[in-house]
Amino acid sequence: MKSHFIKTVFFAVSILCGLLVIGWKNDKQQVPSFTFVRDLVVPNLHLVCTDNLGQVFTANTSNDLVKYDKDFKVLATANYKSLGPIRNVDVSNPFEIYVFFKEQNKVLYFDNLLNVKGQTDLEEGGYFLLNTVARSFDNKLWIFDLNDLKLKKIRKDLSVELSSGNVREFAKNENFNPEYIAELNKQVVLFNKNSGLYLFDNFANFQRFVPLPSAEQVAVWQGRLYYLEKNKIYELEMEFLKIQEIPIQGIDRKMEEFSLGNGVLYTQLSDTVSMFHWKK
Repeated sequence: MKSHFIKTVFFAVSILCGLLVIGWKNDKQQVPSFTFVRDLVVPNLHLVCTDNLGQVFTANTSNDLVKYDKDFKVLATANYKSLGPIRNVDVSNPFEIYVFFKEQNKVLYFDNLLNVKGQTDLEEGGYFLLNTVARSFDNKLWIFDLNDLKLKKIRKDLSVELSSGNVREFAKNENFNPEYIAELNKQVVLFNKNSGLYLFDNFANFQRFVPLPSAEQVAVWQGRLYYLEKNKIYELEMEFLKIQEIPIQGIDRKMEEFSLGNGVLYTQLSDTVSMFHWKK
């Protein structure tokens, strides 16, 4: 009887150990990475971004906005030199693209063929000090008003739908000038370079601060946040703040910017856009 019990226990422990080893191997195999595919040269490249379909958009210093497919075939072009440099392009909705011209404080809305659908002149609403804008899930605008230091959600007619309190209430004396705004899992993320992430709920109420003092850029993709630091890309799991480096195979140069969409990573270095495929 005792011998049978010992054998049963040994058998159960063996199975458990085997499952743990298999699980460990699977976890190890599931670490994602990026593999180099090809380069695209864009003279005087200013910025690069990609949408959820993996299509890539570039803007150069002459304000040429160009849309490409995954093979870098040109799909559409647009140019609005009279509005000054393009500050940022939000392609979170591939069928309504938000382009922010900081010098004129204007947002132009483009369709998927880069035809203008409309525009919002933010100065008409009294917004003169803005560094970036972002699209909300319901096709409105998130802005950070540097005049009163508040995060605001505004409609295209410039009426205010939501507003936070003054960030001095929780950011103290920090030099606050967010470079990036994005929605992430019913939260709004503000990235302030040299400090980190300020997280708000989708009603513009401040929730918490996540220090990332060395992060150079952040991006949101598929409900996750990624950031660039010392030429490496990391995934930040927001609930428990777990950090994982995402290896990049075939990169031999310093990244200036990056963008993620539909399993494709695009990086910018000088006049070159590099494409990498996501592997698990």
